[in-house]
Amino acid sequence: MVDTNHIRTIVKPWGMEMVLAENESYILKKIYIEPKCSLSVQHHNQKVETVWLKWGTGAYVDIFDKDLNVTESHLLEDGVFVTLEPGDIHSFRNDSEHMVVLFETSSYHPNDIVRHRDNYGRA
Repeated sequence: MVDTNHIRTIVKPWGMEMVLAENESYILKKIYIEPKCSLSVQHHNQKVETVWLKWGTGAYVDIFDKDLNVTESHLLEDGVFVTLEPGDIHSFRNDSEHMVVLFETSSYHPNDIVRHRDNYGRA
């Protein structure tokens, strides 16, 4: 049996997410980050996610220690992906003057987010 889904669009203060596929095993998202915007500094207790750049330049993933100091910063480039494990404190940001587009595939834990810091008052 083939499972069919409709694409869901979720507007975020930093851009938007399009949920392209979702089932009890995984979620596939297309993420649009507006220029000079960033996602929350966050971690997940169970979720494993892999993210890669689809379009644009200037997208970074920052990794933080428990005191919320940046310990690593990785420029996302064509052909480069990053996998984040449960407990990894991280944030994605767009330092460019143009929209960037990422793809994210993750284990199915849609509400597993712990925000540590957020530019939009959601932490």
